[in-house]
This record gives sequence, structure tokens and C-alpha cells, in this order.
Amino acid sequence: MITLDGLRKEYSDFLLDVDLVVEKGRIVSILGPSGSGKTTVLRLTAGFESPDSGRVIVGGTDVTRVDPSRRGVGLVFQDYTLFPHMSVHDNVAYGLKYSSVTRAEREATVSRLLKTVGLAGFGARDVRTLSGGEQQRVAIARAVAVNPAVLLLDEPFSSIDAPQRKGLRAELVRVTQELSITTVFVTHSRDEALSISDMVVVMRNGRVVAHGTPVELYETPKSRFVAEFLGEANVFSGKVSRSIGDSWRLEAFRAFTVDGSAPGVSEATIMIRPERVAISSRATGQPNEFVARIIAAQYFGAVSEYTLECDGVTIVAASPMRFARGDTVYGALEPSSIVVLDDPQP
Repeated sequence: MITLDGLRKEYSDFLLDVDLVVEKGRIVSILGPSGSGKTTVLRLTAGFESPDSGRVIVGGTDVTRVDPSRRGVGLVFQDYTLFPHMSVHDNVAYGLKYSSVTRAEREATVSRLLKTVGLAGFGARDVRTLSGGEQQRVAIARAVAVNPAVLLLDEPFSSIDAPQRKGLRAELVRVTQELSITTVFVTHSRDEALSISDMVVVMRNGRVVAHGTPVELYETPKSRFVAEFLGEANVFSGKVSRSIGDSWRLEAFRAFTVDGSAPGVSEATIMIRPERVAISSRATGQPNEFVARIIAAQYFGAVSEYTLECDGVTIVAASPMRFARGDTVYGALEPSSIVVLDDPQP
């Protein structure tokens, strides 16, 4: 378990002010725009920088003033930081040489970890002959060899080709779960954050602006910034008109029905994801149906993304159905999938 308690670090042009709890054995991704403070949080947790105030607590122990080598933290960086003059085996075994384990225990640990990360039989290889993905597997094995309480990763897959990246993400989840290691993962990639995390932390301007499960933050964000940062989002503002049973009406560029209780305000901002916007070549009679023209289409394999124009407003829809630019279609916003945003500011 990691607790960042009132952690504060001030620079000439930036202030970090963070409170965060990471439960034991969880994988937590820290996501945010460049300059939001993600890597600073990691460096303060690892001990590479000291906070101006606040505490870093790892496994119940205050390690704020403890040397990085004594914090029980494993580190994996974007550039692997492997020792080029050492073999795969010696890289993984490096930290163990300075521990109290016997040589036999060290050899057993290296063998087990190389097998765990899919590199059994690679021990004698020169690390310089490995692919980027293989080198990063060595880096992960080396980081967990000393049995750390916490594993910190800073953009570990950003320089890996896309096909390898997906496999490495799955490997990371499997290894950390198998070894029950609390993991904090800094990334710019929302796909990585959503796909591997038990919890996602979104940072902006040195502060945590949202945290929750990937499903919570993606499907029911509280702010426009988080909604748009985590994926394509259709956002509309309008006047709250009236309640109708278990739903209410929003007067935007046209009237929409929204499930749930009406917000206690006269104006509201709503959000709906493209995959929740149904489109069809003919009228279906669904709630919130509208006629639109496709002004742009992008094909992504399993689905296509369409930009629709209706009454001068653009709406993005994602669908496996095939349409062409210029087609007239019927769209519909699913009332139960419309989210009211507490903070409409981008």
C-alpha cells in the first residue's frame, strides 16, 4: 500500500499538491497531459526528489526521508536502463547480489523470473541483441527480483512498437498479479491506463482531478476535462426544461430526454460517448432520434467513426455499420447513456 499524504513540491513555475492512496496489490495508472506532474509523483515516491511537505508512506512505514535504495521500491523506466556489458542473467541478478540471499536462491529467483516474463533460456544472451520488448521484460524482471513492496513504471512501453506493446501490457498485469506487487504506472496513453488498471488517477496542473476505476471514469466522468481526456466525447449544453417521470428534458440544439432526476439548475451540460450514439439508414423510433448528414468517416477495422452534422452541430458516432461521407442517416442518443457533467469547463 502507498499513501501520499499532503505531498507538496514547489518549483519556480509549478506546484505539485497531491493526496493519493494506492491499495496493496493494485495496479494504478497515473494519466495526464504533459507537465501535469505525473513523473514528479513517481520521483517523490521513489525518493529521487524530496517533498517540501507531506509524507510518503509505503507498507505502513513513513519513507519520506529514507534513501531510495531502502524504500522497497522497484523501478522500470522508458529507456530500460539495462547494463549493456552484462548478460540477461546478470542484469536480473544484479540487485540480488547485494541482498542476503544465497547464490542458490539467487539462481533460482533469476530462473523463475525469466520464465515468468517469457524469457526462459535467454539468460546467457547479450542484452544488446534483444528487441525493445525483450529488453523491457528484462527490466521488469530485474525490478521485481528484489521482491519490492512497490513497482513504479515511468512510460515503460512508449518506445515499444504497437504490436509488442499490447503483449507487454498483458505480461505486466500477469506478473504483478502473480507476485502481488502494488504497481504505479505513469503513462500518456489513455488506452494503456484504461486497459490494465484497477484504478486510474487523472492529473492536471499538479493536482489529482479525478480517480476511480477505468469504467467509472470513462463512462461516468464528472468533468468535461476528464471526459474528453479519456476519449472522444460529445458534449452539449442547454436549458433544463422539465421532468417527465424518471427522466427530464434538456433543450440543447434540439430537445433530448435524459434518464434520472433533473439537476437542480436551470442550465446543464451533458456528455455521451460515440459508441452510445446509434445510427441507422432509416428511422427507428428510438428516443432522442434525429436526422443528420455524415460529413466525415474514418474506418478503424471493427468500427468506423462518423462525424454527423445536425442543425449546425457536429456529433461523433462509432458503429460497425458502413456508411459513406454525404449519406443521410438517423442518429439517436441513448437516454441511459447520457451523463450530466458537474464541471462543464474544458
